[in-house]
Amino acid sequence: MPGLSQLSAATTEHLVGLVLRLHNQLLDDIHQGNGIIPGADEIAECESFAAGYAAAAALDPLWVSNAERWTFASPVAYLGGRLDLVPDAMLEELESTSDTKDTVRRDLAGIVVAARDSFDSPVKNRGPTRAST
Repeated sequence: MPGLSQLSAATTEHLVGLVLRLHNQLLDDIHQGNGIIPGADEIAECESFAAGYAAAAALDPLWVSNAERWTFASPVAYLGGRLDLVPDAMLEELESTSDTKDTVRRDLAGIVVAARDSFDSPVKNRGPTRAST
């Protein structure tokens, strides 16, 4: 694959423009609180996303110390093959049906939004912090 220096100036400019447009779209999504999640039909991508999401949740004491919040992470961890992060009772429940992974892939965006909302709600209800005033 050629490097940018081997492409014409017009092609390089076009490619850089596309990359910058994508970068700006991602920044807009992040600033608006939109999730950047693969589509349900992107099986490998969903599983990779889920594994990373669950691993990150496992590092956060606010997730680990709250069983209710962990119910959001458990199906995502299951989808990502991170069975070590799924409590035994939840694992039994998830494995009780054959289409669990399909269901979690289909609902992945909703699960992520619900998890985010569970964190945002207490923060918003606390009011401004010293650092934000």
